[in-house]
Amino acid sequence: SLKFTSPKLDLIAFLSVSLWTIRLVIRYSNKLARYDLLVKTFLTSKISHRNAGALKYLLAEAGGQRAARAALVHSWLAQQDSNQSLNRTLVLDQGMMEVNDMVKGKQVQVDISAALNDLEDIELVKYHGERMDVARDKNSVSNRIKSAWNAVLEGDITMAKLVGRRERSPSSPY
Repeated sequence: SLKFTSPKLDLIAFLSVSLWTIRLVIRYSNKLARYDLLVKTFLTSKISHRNAGALKYLLAEAGGQRAARAALVHSWLAQQDSNQSLNRTLVLDQGMMEVNDMVKGKQVQVDISAALNDLEDIELVKYHGERMDVARDKNSVSNRIKSAWNAVLEGDITMAKLVGRRERSPSSPY
C-alpha cells in the first residue's frame, strides 16, 4: 500500500499547483495584451487617417448613416395603408413617434425631413400636389437604394452628393 502523507508529495503538489496558477495568469495576461493590441491597431487605422483618408472615412460613415435613415423612414412609409392619404406635414408630425414604435427598443432621433428629402431625390417618394406617393415594389426600391448609395458604401462619393438638399421644414427639431 502507498502512503500519501509524505512531506515530499505535499511539496510537489504545492509546486505543481503554484506553477499551473502562474502559467494560467501569464497566459491570461498575454491574451489581454494581444486583444488590446488588436483594438489599438484597429482604432489607430481608423483614427490615424489624415486629410483625404480621414475625409473619405467620414464620408463613408456619414453616407452609410444617411442611407440607413432613408431606408428606415421608407420602410415605415411603405407599411402605411396605400389608401391612406399621406402628406409631408402629416409625416413630419407623426414620423418620429411612428419610427420609434417600429424600431421597438432604444429611442432614436431620426431627421424625418432630411430622410424625406433623400427619398425624394432617389424618387422613392413623389408628390402630386399635397398628396405623397410612396414606391412599394421591393425590387425597384432595393435597386434604387443600391444605385443611389452604392458609391457611399464603396467610399467613392463627392461632398455635394453626400450633403444632398439642406432645406428643412420649420417643424423639424434638427
